[in-house]
Amino acid sequence: MTALTGVSGSGKTSLALDTIYAEGQRRYIETLSTYARQFIGQMEKPKVSKIEGLSPAIAISHANAGQNPRSTVATITEIHDGLRTLYARWGKPYCPDCFKEVQPQSAEQITQQVFEILPKERVDVLAPLTNFMLFPETDAGITKGKIIDINASESAYGLKGNEDYADVFSRLQRAGFARVQIDGEIHRLDEVPKLSKGIHHEIFIVIDRVELVDEEKGRFTEAVELALLQSGGFVLIQKTRATPRASTRSNRSKQKATEKPKEETTDKKFFSEHAMCASCGNNFAQLTPRHFSFNNKVGACDVCDGRGRNLHPPYNACNQCQGTRLKPFPSCVMFEETSIAELMEMSITEIIAFFNVRLKQIEAQVGNDTQNGREDPSVAKGVSTSRATHPTLHVHTSPEFEAEVLRQIQIRLQFLEDIGLGYLALDRGAPTLSGGEMRRIQLASQLGSGLTGVTYILDEPSIGLHPRDQERLIAALQKLRDIGNSVLVVEHDRDTILASDHVIDFGPNAGKGGGEIIAIGAPDTFTDGTIAIQKPSTQSLTQAYLSNEVEIPVPKIRRKGTGKQLAISGAKTNNLKDIDVKIPLGTLTCVTGVSGCGKSSLVEGTLKPALESRGSIKTGDAQDRRYTHHIRDSQWEPIYNDYGLPEYESIRGVSHIKRLINVDQKAIGETPRSNPATYTDLFTKIRELFAEQHDARMRGFNIGSFSFNLAAGQCHVCEGHRFNRVEMHFLPDVWIPCEACNSTGYNMDTLEIRYKDKNIAEVLEMTVDEALTFFDESPRICRTLQMLADVGLGYIQLGQSATTLSGGEAQRVKLAKELARRQTGSTLYIMDEPTTGLHFDDIQKLLKVLNRLVDAGNTIIAVEHNIDVIKSADWIIDLGPEGSKGGGKVVAMGTPEEVTTVEKSHTARFLREVL
Repeated sequence: MTALTGVSGSGKTSLALDTIYAEGQRRYIETLSTYARQFIGQMEKPKVSKIEGLSPAIAISHANAGQNPRSTVATITEIHDGLRTLYARWGKPYCPDCFKEVQPQSAEQITQQVFEILPKERVDVLAPLTNFMLFPETDAGITKGKIIDINASESAYGLKGNEDYADVFSRLQRAGFARVQIDGEIHRLDEVPKLSKGIHHEIFIVIDRVELVDEEKGRFTEAVELALLQSGGFVLIQKTRATPRASTRSNRSKQKATEKPKEETTDKKFFSEHAMCASCGNNFAQLTPRHFSFNNKVGACDVCDGRGRNLHPPYNACNQCQGTRLKPFPSCVMFEETSIAELMEMSITEIIAFFNVRLKQIEAQVGNDTQNGREDPSVAKGVSTSRATHPTLHVHTSPEFEAEVLRQIQIRLQFLEDIGLGYLALDRGAPTLSGGEMRRIQLASQLGSGLTGVTYILDEPSIGLHPRDQERLIAALQKLRDIGNSVLVVEHDRDTILASDHVIDFGPNAGKGGGEIIAIGAPDTFTDGTIAIQKPSTQSLTQAYLSNEVEIPVPKIRRKGTGKQLAISGAKTNNLKDIDVKIPLGTLTCVTGVSGCGKSSLVEGTLKPALESRGSIKTGDAQDRRYTHHIRDSQWEPIYNDYGLPEYESIRGVSHIKRLINVDQKAIGETPRSNPATYTDLFTKIRELFAEQHDARMRGFNIGSFSFNLAAGQCHVCEGHRFNRVEMHFLPDVWIPCEACNSTGYNMDTLEIRYKDKNIAEVLEMTVDEALTFFDESPRICRTLQMLADVGLGYIQLGQSATTLSGGEAQRVKLAKELARRQTGSTLYIMDEPTTGLHFDDIQKLLKVLNRLVDAGNTIIAVEHNIDVIKSADWIIDLGPEGSKGGGKVVAMGTPEEVTTVEKSHTARFLREVL
């Protein structure tokens, strides 16, 4: 296991993902057939001379974490596929209306049931030829009942094409049948009445009349088989008795002359070899894994389309499926008396125990069968004897096969348990997962695949992980290595670096000042100072921090704040357990706890929407447009968001907050045209400076003439994109640099205007540090540039596309923009893991910036796991003690020193090591 370290922007990700992974992926695709490659497209060769010993590569990056609302823990880990197979093959289906077991039956099974419920009775065996009403009832003169649809194409003697009823009766008579039942009355085929084709009639073939005694069981079974064959899989068994008549010859002759013999029906039983409820008459399709997929129309709820929630506000659980996402029938299929929806609601730990019970039962069953010498050859082949010759609702297979499917599911579940995610439910949606949970789920998915000989590349897997959870992650990475894989991690976490086998340190600086290997060696050579520096006259900052030569100091004094506080009571959003928290204003507050304990539910899911619903608070431009609020100070209502509907009793201290800024990790722009200069308004100031130049005024240029987004300044060929698309028809399109503007995005007239011998395109190619020197005579521009440098972004280019910035970089760009504003105090900043992607040295710079904001009279609430930031906080709210159902409580609240005294706090254990 190799760790790539170095300051932010020093080239770690460029080597790991943009070079090694890209080349591994390209080589793999080249091994595919030409036919397969046409659907994938050609991949550009990375800028590398040679790579040796590279095996197929798989990347797990925080940038590609799934946010599809349809994705769940089960689908991401592919456990859902195993569960669908399990329920399709071994689940017991029940009718959604009456919840009686739905079981397609063979003639033998039908015989067994009829002999049990109607012993020694005389019955008619009928084969339906037309649709008929099962269990008719008359209500207010209207006859109602369940219509059984008989497919004429499956029935041997059904009404076909232009035939009339006489044609059907003629064919039946030629086939050797003697009687039919028409609309409840039995007739001989040579005496049937004339029927109009335009009127529907219920017609049954009378196959046989049998007395249900043991001697007649074979005859009855044959009659049932014939009925199933003639009707396409249906049979009606009705108990009959003749209406009492006079027994004299004269009476019989008189009866024959005046009326047909009449039969009085006293009891009926309907059976089918198809999936049909005998009580309700509901007909069901043969079960397949698709029936249990909410991403397939076969199984997805028709109302919510498999989402589980209403498609329009308020986004409550779907009334049709009650949040299961499935149609009624698959929702009523049971495995060990548990539906798939109920199973998905259980925690991973509970499911493991649930399956262990079933596995033990199978082992005992197989053991008993082996001891007794029973081995059914059809079972050994995976086919149930009772279904061998008839259509089935689901295909039964042997207990050994069931056990194997259960074991494969258990393997993946156990990996999730081992890395500390046993508290999660399988139906937990991807958008509600924390970053740390998502990365561990992706890692567990790879562990469960059992692949060997693979190069795994992980981009900062420790992001979003509590130090307690980090220990489990390291164990999982080492397990991945031990089964025969190479593991390459881009990492800043101290514990992960020290647990690796090899460390490659990049630097010495970021951006253009980086991209070189500073030191290579084992982790202990970094901690004891014996590492050999590869580049003379340079210092390895990683080595300095690992060896404790340089440390992030613990504050000597904790700020008490302004004396005012923000308090929220009765918070119950998601897994929060009716908690009360208080946040001193004018302080740096850290919300801590293990993954899934409720930190985001408290801050993002409760506090943030509660404040945003107050019309007196001005919200910042954190580019989060999910929330709309127009509520007066005296009236407010909670706002729905990704975390559900906020639930709390009261919030106090709102009047002390004038502005709310959410500094999240979302992209600063949705298109490649967005960049740090445009987002921070630097671009406007720079364009104003260029428009003031003498040559620009002489040509009549204004500020719009220096924008690549406007026709006045952009290249007329590429329209400011800097690249032109070339259609390759049968090959993927190619984007080539625009020759008209030399890939600058500007027209030649605009590029002729210069400031200090640089045109506008050359300025956008500068890094923040370079621009600071270049614009040293423009305080307005330098102020924003200095803020970008202070948050550790001196290496990024002013015109760098927003789509190429990491979440941590985007967050710091937003923070720099806010810092550049004139501070008025009374602003509340909400930040989600601000140390994401930061080296030890960059964290120290960030803390200086955060302290500057707090010292200006503002409040910062940060969800954070980094112990260096937590120890530097003024106030800590520690949630837990565990994740999901085991969390949601306030474990500790106070200063870092006060938190260390709480024994049940996982955060306290790690704080004690640094305080």
